[in-house]
Amino acid sequence: MIEILKSGVVAGMAVLGLAGAPGVALADGGPAAQDRPGLAVVPNAQASAKVAADGTLLQSKGIKSLTKPAAGVYCVRFLDPLLKVDELTPVATLVATGSTPWGIVMARTTPSVECGNRADTLSVYTGTAAVGRSDLPFYLVIP
Repeated sequence: MIEILKSGVVAGMAVLGLAGAPGVALADGGPAAQDRPGLAVVPNAQASAKVAADGTLLQSKGIKSLTKPAAGVYCVRFLDPLLKVDELTPVATLVATGSTPWGIVMARTTPSVECGNRADTLSVYTGTAAVGRSDLPFYLVIP
């Protein structure tokens, strides 16, 4: 039954022209795009990032730089100089891993001391209620 369903999904994708399309991966078709380092596949986002706890950009689109000045603090600058940080509606979520504790991620669109009071820099904060600011991996999307 599962094999029939999988075949039906593959056939449906082929009819719709989705088989082999960028960003589309089957469950058993190798690593999905979001699991490979490099360019993020997000055609409708102005910018996006998959960030490791240590501040490493694992995937990105439209990101000029990302720095990590302190525990749980990440400073993001964008390639597009026309993006006004104070007008953005960023979406940030923690990456779910086996060791990620329940935590919080916040994005600040106004200048912050931690990120040099720069108007062109988005500040992202991660942490937990028990510890406060702490390094946690997260996703960031700028629609």
